[in-house]
Amino acid sequence: MNKQVQKYLWYFLMLILTLIFIAPILSSLTTALTPSQDLFSSAGRLFPGKITLDNFRSVWNEMPMKQWYMNSIIVATLYTLGHLFHTSLAGYALSCTNFPGRNIVLIVAVSTLMVPFHVVMVPMFTLMRDLGWIDKLYPLFIPSFFGELTSDSNPKRVNNSFPVA
Repeated sequence: MNKQVQKYLWYFLMLILTLIFIAPILSSLTTALTPSQDLFSSAGRLFPGKITLDNFRSVWNEMPMKQWYMNSIIVATLYTLGHLFHTSLAGYALSCTNFPGRNIVLIVAVSTLMVPFHVVMVPMFTLMRDLGWIDKLYPLFIPSFFGELTSDSNPKRVNNSFPVA
């Protein structure tokens, strides 16, 4: 088989896989835009006969969507700040300073990355329950201030990359 035919077969395979992966998204979008009363009568149709945004309005009005969005923004912001805080401190200390036991601290920090989440999930839940943090936002971001060392950047390499005048 020559390269041109092989290339077109590869493109055809990628097109088929793309359609397979996009089908659930299109189905969800079609269902969301179909009026509630027509939902079961238009089953199997790719595009709804009548397009409406009433489903989105009813969810926005009947559910606390504003609160959910605000919770997402708060948790994402605080988690990111906490993660940046502890990884930059730990990364800088471990890469730019020499202190007794530095290698042991680094080995322990890196080895905690190998512990699967399933191992710490139940003890973490027990701790959060004992602290009274069930159904609160605290457990979603406070551990990030004390979390694992996962900084991808090396501060010493970054410092050395700047030209000295």
